[in-house]
Amino acid sequence: MNNPHLSRDEIMVELCEICQQHRSGTLFITADGGHLVRVAMQQGNIHSIEFDAGHSSIEAMQELENITGGRVQFAENIFENAHETPLPDTQKVLQRLCDSIKSLKQGKTPAKPAATGSMALCIKAVEAELANFIGPFAKFTCNDYLEDSGEPKTLNEVEKMILSVATEIDGEVERQHFIVAARQTIAK
Repeated sequence: MNNPHLSRDEIMVELCEICQQHRSGTLFITADGGHLVRVAMQQGNIHSIEFDAGHSSIEAMQELENITGGRVQFAENIFENAHETPLPDTQKVLQRLCDSIKSLKQGKTPAKPAATGSMALCIKAVEAELANFIGPFAKFTCNDYLEDSGEPKTLNEVEKMILSVATEIDGEVERQHFIVAARQTIAK
């Protein structure tokens, strides 16, 4: 079976979905650079993370934060447990991994100025994408953000807007879906 290459964001969304579905098994990630990551979980709770068989637990989680993409496969009810070094609870693990997505994007995306007209289009695109998740409240959420932070002048500032308004979406999986979709829309 040929698994498609996923971005880091898409891998994290996949991990969140598996946890939210309370599945049990091991998520195998063949990360760019030939790294192998194994995330073992039971009923949606992450029990262990192993990175290249040399790093486990918190150290493996730190390595996982630095991947850029790869291929994933979930083996239902197959457990490849790393050393049973305790991890924080699953919600804290997912939050940390999602926070690292934000810092990676903010740290590596150059502040490219954009034409004023295109910024207005970006704002409308973010609002339209957000409306798919929270309905008509998207307009108010975006307007509140613009009042508090001002109109974005760079793509980095649009990224900050996306991450800020995403907090209005209940559920980590849906929030990550919005972030990925909004970024893809802006990139077009």
